[in-house]
Amino acid sequence: MMNGTAHDYGNLPESDKADMAFFMDQIRIVLPVLGFDFLRESPRPSSPLVEQNISSTPGSISSPRFTIESGKLGVKAYGQEIDGLFVVMSGSKTRGEWITTNTGNYKGLYDRLVATKVLIHDADGQLTFAEDYAFDSPSAAAAVIYGRNANGRTSWRIESTGQSYADWQDQQLVNLTPKAEID
Repeated sequence: MMNGTAHDYGNLPESDKADMAFFMDQIRIVLPVLGFDFLRESPRPSSPLVEQNISSTPGSISSPRFTIESGKLGVKAYGQEIDGLFVVMSGSKTRGEWITTNTGNYKGLYDRLVATKVLIHDADGQLTFAEDYAFDSPSAAAAVIYGRNANGRTSWRIESTGQSYADWQDQQLVNLTPKAEID
């Protein structure tokens, strides 16, 4: 459907179009730093809960599927790193309530996800992700899943190998570091 009131920038000089594009790129960089994420699109894997190469840009790192689980708490969740964000997959189970007195950012995030129905209550008293959700860090995702602060770099593990997220990330950095040429 065409918007009849949309502006036609076809008469603008090419330099003005380039200036506008540069300005928008700068806005997309600055606003998230200031805490405004409304211009950022949430990444979505094309096929949830499948280990795959989900990177869309050439030369970028593909992420394996990570899992976090606690039989004692009855939680089990899956996630992947996509474009620098940690995406928890729909169907992942979390603790049914926040358990610490900490009123920090993660508690607010937890409450917001419940209020917006990203997390919905199930019959077991747990919460389930109704949709894929992108977190800024693996620790934010782990905190929401455990219902308390948590270190996501050590809590998330590659499903197939058990390697921690931190070890996997360190390995990716080593693999990207150019090897010095020996003369």
